[in-house]
Amino acid sequence: MDPRIRPERTPLLVLTASLLLTAAATAFTAWTAHERDAARFQNAAQSAHDRITSRLEVYINSLRGIAALFASSDTVTAEEFRTYAERLDLSGGYPGVQGVGWTQRSASGWPRSSFEQHSIRYLEPLNERNRAALGYDMSGEGTRRAAMDRARDTAEPSLSGKVTLVQEIFGPKQAGFLLYVPVYAGGRVPATVAERRRALRGFAYSPFRADDLFRGIFGSELEPRVAFEVYDGTGADTAALLHRSPHAPGHRPQFTARESMIVAGRLWTVIYASEPPFEETSSAELATGVLAAGAIVSGFSFWLALGLARARRAAEAANRAKSDFLATMSHELRTPLNAIGGYVDLLDLGVGGPVNAQQRDYLARVQRAQQHLLGLINNILNFARLEAGGVAFHREPIALASLVREVAGFVTPLVAEKQLTFGIQPGPDLTVIGDADKIRQILLNLLSNAIKFTNEGGRITVHWDAHGSMAQVHVADTGIGIPLPHQEQIFDPFVQVDPDLTRTRMGSGLGLAIARELARGLDGELSVQSEPARGSTFTLRLPLQDSEAPVPDTDRGAPTGAKA
Repeated sequence: MDPRIRPERTPLLVLTASLLLTAAATAFTAWTAHERDAARFQNAAQSAHDRITSRLEVYINSLRGIAALFASSDTVTAEEFRTYAERLDLSGGYPGVQGVGWTQRSASGWPRSSFEQHSIRYLEPLNERNRAALGYDMSGEGTRRAAMDRARDTAEPSLSGKVTLVQEIFGPKQAGFLLYVPVYAGGRVPATVAERRRALRGFAYSPFRADDLFRGIFGSELEPRVAFEVYDGTGADTAALLHRSPHAPGHRPQFTARESMIVAGRLWTVIYASEPPFEETSSAELATGVLAAGAIVSGFSFWLALGLARARRAAEAANRAKSDFLATMSHELRTPLNAIGGYVDLLDLGVGGPVNAQQRDYLARVQRAQQHLLGLINNILNFARLEAGGVAFHREPIALASLVREVAGFVTPLVAEKQLTFGIQPGPDLTVIGDADKIRQILLNLLSNAIKFTNEGGRITVHWDAHGSMAQVHVADTGIGIPLPHQEQIFDPFVQVDPDLTRTRMGSGLGLAIARELARGLDGELSVQSEPARGSTFTLRLPLQDSEAPVPDTDRGAPTGAKA
């Protein structure tokens, strides 16, 4: 001890040093908590950004397919267009879009007049709203005309500014906008702007009601973690507002962010704000814990927090790099694959000329291969989102029996094709708490696996029961089975027990990994019991509704269904 320090002052010096360390550790923890929450907020905002841009990219690709239809033929009839639009399945595959249409450039249009004249010739689905738009000359309105001129001159998809759609004939009016893809005579894009203006035939286009579009993208999120507002242009003027997502009235957000987004040549301004469900999971309470820990614990917590912060930054950097790579690769791979699917559909419809039986067989094989590749890419992206915690679970009461029977109906054609016996054994009426889409995805994966690995003449059975506070759905098959040492490994990503066998039956090794992660995200579990050459039983456990007591499984009868 330094003789200049009086012994009675030693406790005070130790206390002072401890308080300083505690204050430093508390401040650092508070800062890292804020940075962590800020990073979480940025990730949530980026997720919303990605959902908007990816959905609009899907709509652009659908219009490219329509443009290809009209580029390949000068005489597309209304019935042919309706058939093509029905194949797109707009309500199922493109939720939020008002429709798809074709505008025909009139003979008296540009260059003899000061601007082009385009009237709406076809618009599907031809419902009451869309009927009101048929024949409308879109070139007579400045905002629409500016987007059409840009699409014509650049040969690229073009989004209009904010407009009120002609379709707004009843109910509350929404902000709207339109997306155009140009079509030129001869099916090729002319080299110069002047040539493009001369060769323009018309536009494949889609009108959008903004609120309907964003509800289609984000669904019915009852407690959104991040709210957002979308404005047309560079400012946040009320007159330019396209959409405001559901938000907590009177809430003052802890985090906000503003970004500019270019969509099909049009600038949008998007403002994000954190919502109460996001802030309720804040890490700020860590600072209070560190403050109360004391002198020794505060120093230890300081270095631990520092190490965790460094590890977190490294992990976030690696995760961002992986996410950027997957986003880039998914775009680069899915865009040409979607184009392949679109052109196969065009050929199958006979747009390019008559198709004989052998050619239809070849086209069907191409389409199956294209759909398989898209499935593999989507599996990889879904697993990446699960790993990054980017999948939202929307919990609600679900009637289990109804959902199981719905999913069973989806696989009936596959069962019939493979000549399997499929049965559902009735169980008790149970209500589970979960996300219907996620549960449906898990059950479809289990049934698809059972069909894939069960040989012709085999049997697949589904039944359910209650055990304690959990519901159990059992998917049993008489397939090839899984050796005991490999029964846990099959839930690991990219693991295949027998790669040669899996390759012959097509698979990526991600389906069961995704299914188990989804089950755990729903506070449930997925397990398997199996014996080689005798079959497997996969059991999905899900939490029962709190008010629902377990029901004895006394009503189970003989399996329903017959050999397909």
